[in-house]
Amino acid sequence: MARRANPAALNAKMYRHFAVVTVCLTSALAILADGESREAVADELARRDQQAELKRAEAEKFGAPKLVTSAARRGGHAATFSYGGTAGEFGAPMDTAGANSGGGSGYLPRNTTTRVGTGVDYAALGLTKEEFEQLAPSEREALLREFRQLRSQQARSLLEGSLARGGGSSLDY
Repeated sequence: MARRANPAALNAKMYRHFAVVTVCLTSALAILADGESREAVADELARRDQQAELKRAEAEKFGAPKLVTSAARRGGHAATFSYGGTAGEFGAPMDTAGANSGGGSGYLPRNTTTRVGTGVDYAALGLTKEEFEQLAPSEREALLREFRQLRSQQARSLLEGSLARGGGSSLDY
């Protein structure tokens, strides 16, 4: 006699239960993840508030920051981008290469107070200005000569090291 086959082990009820459990777990994870992002946002806001408080305290202590250009420090005028010549008419060539602007270049060196050989770096010598001035002229010259020789050796060592790292073999100058 023939027997009837057992119904499938997983029927529609099981699929429905699986779907409900999946949706519940997904929503629980979403709620937990949202809580972490809220904490991260709160931490970021606290950090920004702290930075704003530090800037406010700094401005209160030192005053508002001021933009200082090198021209303003020298007492000169602000930089301009005038290449000489005058405004031409519509359609006229705009390139003024080689045109005589009628004056000097107007270039001022950035650091006009220190030139090679004129200034003495007392801190590098390990002395104050007063101590250096108390030395005899011959001692000053000997100290400066020794210092220049040391700086020259240091510069050469740095150049040789740079050349070695770059794949070169010797200094050409």
